Amino acid sequence: MMKKIYVRWVLALVIVVGIGTAAVLVQQQDGGSRQEKQGTTTVKSSQSKSNVLTLSEAESLIEKVGGEWPSDSQKILSQSADTTLVGGGAGAKGYDKITYRIDGQQVHIHEEFGTLDGGKYSVLGYMPAKDYTVER
Repeated sequence: MMKKIYVRWVLALVIVVGIGTAAVLVQQQDGGSRQEKQGTTTVKSSQSKSNVLTLSEAESLIEKVGGEWPSDSQKILSQSADTTLVGGGAGAKGYDKITYRIDGQQVHIHEEFGTLDGGKYSVLGYMPAKDYTVER
């Protein structure tokens, strides 16, 4: 009986520690500088020194310059050391692509508006692409 109770406490402890570790790992992968409170534990991570953008930072930067963030299914399509390409749906068949190129503390943003009509991506001729530069 005593051994069964001990095993359950050890298992519960392993689960709690595992959840706390997972929260720290998720927070570190996000790269943001936010605080997250879980129970009585506060997890804080600092802004990553790398040039890689998270999806949330990409959204924040495009909103900062007054650009348009895709309304549906936003995701990172590709990412390299200093360039991030984000795509997402805009309306029934619309699909926008936003390219972020990081140069020090500046981020150059190229936003193009397109469609998936016909089964493949094509740029809308009547909506010219927009370019912005913003401080990170």
